[in-house]
Amino acid sequence: MSELSSDNKGLPILKYQLPVQQYTISVFAGANGAISPATNQTVNEGANLTFTFSPNEGYATDKVLIDGLNDATAVSTGSYTFQNVTGNHSISVTFKSELAARIAELEEQLAAANAIIAALQLQLTECLGDDDAISTLSAGSLQLHPNPIRDYLFIQSGQPIEKVEIFNQAGVCVLTKDNVIEKLDISGLPNGFYLIRIYVNEIPINKKIIVRK
Repeated sequence: MSELSSDNKGLPILKYQLPVQQYTISVFAGANGAISPATNQTVNEGANLTFTFSPNEGYATDKVLIDGLNDATAVSTGSYTFQNVTGNHSISVTFKSELAARIAELEEQLAAANAIIAALQLQLTECLGDDDAISTLSAGSLQLHPNPIRDYLFIQSGQPIEKVEIFNQAGVCVLTKDNVIEKLDISGLPNGFYLIRIYVNEIPINKKIIVRK
């Protein structure tokens, strides 16, 4: 682009103005939500341009891909600004069901909780000891049945049982009974894995049991 002007002597001077460099920002939005601006945008070099996006009711923003890379901050804030544009760019926004997102979150929490429980159970086993596997609950004349247990645990022993203690997976003693004869009422315990410690002749014998109602 050029234009004419004159100096202070009246002589013409030709001025030339370089064209402004422009770039394209490609825009995409998936189903169940919207982005604004919603179409491809032409941006002058050095300019800024902000996009906002919002999910429909019952949905949440899943990913915001900026030039193919997900931007977690944009996902949480609901907007993204291209600053000092010096090249072509792209923005792609997708949305997901809030229910599906909640289920995925709960699955992650459950997996983490199971890992903690497994670690605690291992620590408890190492602390209290483990004479037999769950499927074979016998030590000499001591036998326990049934296993899993619903309400009553029957204990057969050739010697008097002085005391019984039951520990949960966190290592907390949840039941203590002295002078147990033949059976032990465990109906008050919730479902789960437990360690039972039985004292015979002042010798503790540790076993694993399962409560399953």
